[in-house]
Amino acid sequence: MATYVIGDTHNSLQKLEEMLKLISPAPQDHDILLGDLVDRGAEPMALIRDVMSRKNAVALAGNHDLLARMFLKKLIYGGRKEDLDEKTIMGIFLWRQDGGANTLADFHKLSIPERREIVDWLGELDLYREVEAGGEVFVLVHAGFGQSLDPNRLPDDYTPEDYLFARPDYSKGYPNKYVVSGHTPTRLIPENPSPDRIYRANRHIAIDCGCVFGGKLGAICLDTGEEFYV
Repeated sequence: MATYVIGDTHNSLQKLEEMLKLISPAPQDHDILLGDLVDRGAEPMALIRDVMSRKNAVALAGNHDLLARMFLKKLIYGGRKEDLDEKTIMGIFLWRQDGGANTLADFHKLSIPERREIVDWLGELDLYREVEAGGEVFVLVHAGFGQSLDPNRLPDDYTPEDYLFARPDYSKGYPNKYVVSGHTPTRLIPENPSPDRIYRANRHIAIDCGCVFGGKLGAICLDTGEEFYV
């Protein structure tokens, strides 16, 4: 049994399908997506349904998934503008500007039961997961705990901001665990000598390789350390 971790897909179902074909996981293997499944790309609902249908696939929450769930929940019944408060309207506007437009448009094509199913599923995504593979322990989390990473704190002692939004400090790490994160495209890590490829430093593995920014969809096998790119 092997464990594969896949970076931010951002609605890119085609790249996800290509990645799974490249990895070619066995039925007993685990595929873990590190969040930000939705927004920016063109196939949000199709991608979510694809992940939901895969028995060996697990998705963690990313900041875009959280925002999508928050606003889509208010729009399950097609919520009219006059029924929403000013703060919610502004939030939806900003979310659409930050890549949510396709997600929102695709959501409105679904039936009411389908909308409920999607919103409920997004609400059940874990904030992090700790796994053992290849004799090591890995903490999988979308944003990598931000500047708050402390080897003396347990993974469940952090804030939602740390899990989902904060930018990591790659100089920090657990002495006996690896942190695997997405969220920050590796091309934006100043110390990274290989933009759009997986970055490793201080027991931290960053795998968001800029899938929707002209980069790649990245993945890693935790058991072997092998990297995969689409």
